[in-house]
Formats: sequence, C-alpha cells, structure tokens
Amino acid sequence: MHADVRGLRPAAEYFYRFRAPGWGAFPGRPHPHRAGAGRGRAAAAVWARNDRTAGPAASFDFDNWDGYRVQRRRLLHFFGSGRVRNPVVLTGDRHATWVCDLKPDFDDTTSPVIGAELTGTSLASGGNGDPAAFHRTFDPIMADSPHWKFIDNRRGYLLCHADRDRLLASLRVVDTVTAPTARISTLASFVVSAGRPGVDLAYRPG
Repeated sequence: MHADVRGLRPAAEYFYRFRAPGWGAFPGRPHPHRAGAGRGRAAAAVWARNDRTAGPAASFDFDNWDGYRVQRRRLLHFFGSGRVRNPVVLTGDRHATWVCDLKPDFDDTTSPVIGAELTGTSLASGGNGDPAAFHRTFDPIMADSPHWKFIDNRRGYLLCHADRDRLLASLRVVDTVTAPTARISTLASFVVSAGRPGVDLAYRPG
C-alpha cells in the first residue's frame, strides 16, 4: 500500500478512504460512505490488546494503545456502531507482523469483533528476524490472546489489494536483509471480507 502523506500536519489525525475497484487516498478529506467501499486507517501504534506476559498475569507496552484503554474502547465502540463498515487499521512500528481482530473491550470475551488490524513488519530495521526465538516468547501469549490471528518477525512488507468484496493482504518476506541475493516469498495471506468484520488467515504454506 502507498499513501500520499505530503502536506499533512504533524500531530494531527488523518483518515484514508479506499475505494473499489482501484485505490484512492485522500488525506484529511471527509467522504460519505457507500455500500461496497471499505474504510482504512493508517496508524503508528498498535491498537489491539498486546499482552507481553503468558498466563494470568499481564504486562503492556504503554507506548501503544494499551496505554490508552479508555480512549481505545471509545473509538472502537464508534467503529462498531454501524457508522463505519468493515474498518481495517494498518499499523507499523513493531518490526514484526501482528494480524488481529479488533474488539471494543478485549477483556470481555463476549465483546463483538468490529474490525481488523494489520501490523506490518520492518523492511530491514533490527536486522534479520529470529522466528524461533520470537515464537518461543509470543506463542504462549498468543494462546491467551484469541484476537491474535497471526504473528511473525521476519522482515518484509504487506501487499494489499482491495475490491468491493474483500481486502487481501499478502505477507511478503525475505530470507535475509544482509545480502543482495535475498529471496522473497509469500509467508501468509489474510482476508477481510465485505460484510464480515475481522480478519481470517487465507493462506500459509505447509
């Protein structure tokens, strides 16, 4: 995905409207919603609850929205109010891929899924990822976090395509960031379907 950020003011909120069949990015301009169009938001901090400790104890990185849970709940309630259809949040700043369902209250197991969050990994920052060490740390936490659909820390990017029926995101990763001979492959794909909030794993080799 490419979003034109030229001319935007620092410390201001901007929403982007994506329209089928092609991409449209209109920074800071309101557009009336119509059936079949999706709404996306570009964010610099993870929205979904992101516990850092396995088991009943919990610890959080308060630089993300976990440090602003009341405000997050208010905003996600708005997203789930019906005034926004199938919201998808595109996030970065984790140097890892985190694909999650969004809920107004992550502490309430009955809270409905109202949207999806796709957190992209870094292209090269942090050097080569260590998937084995990453999954040793975070897989036990994922077992307690049913809104997490996929996690990994290999380097790459998300390639997104949207039309009236769905948004398809493919996670493209390289086997190394330290050699010009790096090979690229699709590690997994994710789909957000029109009329059904949340994100599903569409493809994963093996």
